[in-house]
Amino acid sequence: MDNLYESDLDEILGIEQRCYSHPWSRGHFLDSLQSGHLAQGLRSPNHTLMAYTIAMTVIDELQILNFTVAPDFHRQGLGYTLLEHLAQACQARGLTSMWLEVRVSNLAARSLYQKFGFTQVGTRTRYYPSHHGQREDAALMRLELNSLPTH
Repeated sequence: MDNLYESDLDEILGIEQRCYSHPWSRGHFLDSLQSGHLAQGLRSPNHTLMAYTIAMTVIDELQILNFTVAPDFHRQGLGYTLLEHLAQACQARGLTSMWLEVRVSNLAARSLYQKFGFTQVGTRTRYYPSHHGQREDAALMRLELNSLPTH
């Protein structure tokens, strides 16, 4: 797992635009990096960015703000690996839980999070922008870190 920096933004934005109908902007990523949020990625042996996450600590919890696997690397277990690294970082810092929002229509991501141990604890109505000015609900999910083995 590598820390991400401003010099990685072009590569990140290229992935972001291929993955999402409403991708984060350069400004979103810059704000997160300048705020000191946890910004980490997984790279291939030839240093291609395969997956990344941006997360922020709030008291004793980690809020995952962006969690992305590049399309060329889907279905290779990288999402699960990224979650394992995040959980280990949280446990090392004494954090108690991880939170995230995911589009209710994103069944693959929801399945991954549930497989890892997240449970849906609520719904954020009309949370995400969608096509033609519509909005989509988000599933609010939480993982209690004390339910995971420590590393």
